[in-house]
Amino acid sequence: MKFSVERSALLKALSRVQSVVEKRTTIPILSNILIGAQDGQLALCATDMDLEIVDAVPATIGETGSTAQVRRGRGPRFGLDHRARAHPL
Repeated sequence: MKFSVERSALLKALSRVQSVVEKRTTIPILSNILIGAQDGQLALCATDMDLEIVDAVPATIGETGSTAQVRRGRGPRFGLDHRARAHPL
């Protein structure tokens, strides 16, 4: 999965979606956000089994794909691939 997205738009979407992510849960996947890249947008989805939040950000998609990323620490920080680099649009 390869994509390019405006940083501020991504952070805004992550902050909205992460509000439903459980910090401690007996179902580990609920601690993740599903991130998918296709059709010119980056889609973010999270659920706590009662509520689901889905948001999308316009993006330039180089390679489609999806992944579930776990929330780490405080704020809108996720364990994205350590090889990922920020590139200006």
